Amino acid sequence: MTRFRGATWPLVVALVISLSGCAASALESSEAASSVVPKPTSEAQADERLAECLTEKGWSVSVAPTGGVGGELPNDQLDKYLEDLSACESATGITDEPFTDEQLTTLYEEYSKVKDCLTEAGYPVPETPSLQTFKDTYGVDGQTWDVYSEVSKGDMGAALAACPQPAPIY
Repeated sequence: MTRFRGATWPLVVALVISLSGCAASALESSEAASSVVPKPTSEAQADERLAECLTEKGWSVSVAPTGGVGGELPNDQLDKYLEDLSACESATGITDEPFTDEQLTTLYEEYSKVKDCLTEAGYPVPETPSLQTFKDTYGVDGQTWDVYSEVSKGDMGAALAACPQPAPIY
């Protein structure tokens, strides 16, 4: 009988190890599936998620009253911040998937409305690119048509209040 038990013991151990491996795999799959965060439904929600994540990583940031996340950043920590920012964007459902042609057209139209508003309010604006140029260059090497680029820092708050940034496209 002792021999039978001894022979059974490795089988039981192997079975337990194999079952716990399946349980761990199932658990990991379940955790991965449940950790998928839906895309934010508004700019405010995206900003809150991003600020919370960056704060948890040790950055002193907050959501600005006019939207966006801001704070003081030492120049020597830029690489670490960008690494954490990328991780937080992924972890919070904010993605950097390329815009579709339709989304770029919508964004161009929204920027054009802001440009018109800034012009009517007396703020300087950059030259307006053609729609095709906007689509071809948007996000290439960090390029974008920044309708606020010629507004002075001192006037930026008033310009944003008079002519708010367009809603983000997700």
